Amino acid sequence: MNLFVYGTLLIPEIWRRISGADSLESRAATLEGYEVRRVAGEAFPGIVVGEAGGEPVAGRVFFGLGAAEMRLLDAYEDSFYERIKVMPLVDGLGPVAAQAYVVPQDLAASILSAEPWSLAWFERHALADFRARLFGG
Repeated sequence: MNLFVYGTLLIPEIWRRISGADSLESRAATLEGYEVRRVAGEAFPGIVVGEAGGEPVAGRVFFGLGAAEMRLLDAYEDSFYERIKVMPLVDGLGPVAAQAYVVPQDLAASILSAEPWSLAWFERHALADFRARLFGG
């Protein structure tokens, strides 16, 4: 299975420790038709269907995940996410079928804040605390 990731799983240490899949091929990708926002009261993001013509969500597609890795990733993600099929544009390959963890439209108003989320913001302001909360120490 291919998986489009856009949030905390873009951090190599988090990806390796959560998925157990440190040798999979991956490529940079974007996902059109969605927007990324912070989960209310949290430092991590969710994506939801966005306005037409908006900025695409930047991320990566990891290729060839097995059932064991997907179980670990499903356990990591909060229960409000829904894993659905998407078609990100993968660098050098074009559109590729993948799964992504998405906030359902009917839950977005209660789950997501109005604040946008970016990897640069997360690394600068929240990664150290997130890492300590996730892995201890």
